[in-house]
Amino acid sequence: MNKKIYWYCFKRQCWEFYELLTLYKLISCSRDEFMSHFTGKKFHDDEIHIGDLILWHGNETLLDLTARYLAKKGFIDKETGSSHALEDHFSCSDIPAVNSKKFLISLKTLFPETTGYRCKTRLYYKKRNRTALKEIIETSLHS
Repeated sequence: MNKKIYWYCFKRQCWEFYELLTLYKLISCSRDEFMSHFTGKKFHDDEIHIGDLILWHGNETLLDLTARYLAKKGFIDKETGSSHALEDHFSCSDIPAVNSKKFLISLKTLFPETTGYRCKTRLYYKKRNRTALKEIIETSLHS
């Protein structure tokens, strides 16, 4: 298995990403299993080992668009801004997924600013983290 996906933001934003994927039924795994594929400066843990590939209930195009958006906003490394990095962690099932257009709108609503790892937008995510996770996810779904 290749390296973990380096997540450049708060651990909470990775949890939000997980919750969004599960709400749209794009993945069906536990949060611990999902998080074991990611690492980051704020929550690096050598004790967690990468498990099996996560089944992506959608096509490769949606995975690629998701990776590109996350890379564009700085949540994952720009070099891994295509699905190639995610392909090491996700296995596409090509099962027709939910409305991919609606998912991408929710993704953009959930992560409108660049990563909080950068100083100028750090305050945006710190402030937003005071809002309940469920409320943020529901807001992104209604966009």
